[in-house]
Amino acid sequence: MEVEQLELDLWQALETAVKFPQTVDFQQLCDALEREIDQQPVTEQLQVAAEVLTQLSQVYAARMELLLSAWERRYNPTEPVVDSEACVGLFVHSVHLDVAGLFEPLPPVQYPAHRQARR
Repeated sequence: MEVEQLELDLWQALETAVKFPQTVDFQQLCDALEREIDQQPVTEQLQVAAEVLTQLSQVYAARMELLLSAWERRYNPTEPVVDSEACVGLFVHSVHLDVAGLFEPLPPVQYPAHRQARR
């Protein structure tokens, strides 16, 4: 019984990687890239490798964005989870602060008696 290894089609694998970046096996894609460009002239190798590496970097960035957003959802929730019924006494609903007693009235201004009104 002979075991046959199926070759991974590079372009199809890249298409799948773009759709599902969280399941990408980058080593497998790099191996497929090597097989794809193995027998090509150097100029074509460079063109294909540049295109593939550009797409792989975009897939990697998308994967990291997914991982970062999952981490933020887990460890940095946007709102606190509080049972408001159990903590009603801890919350202040309204505050009234009278600051009138903190200020002294201004002393009246004394004008000289000899001033005359101008006409």
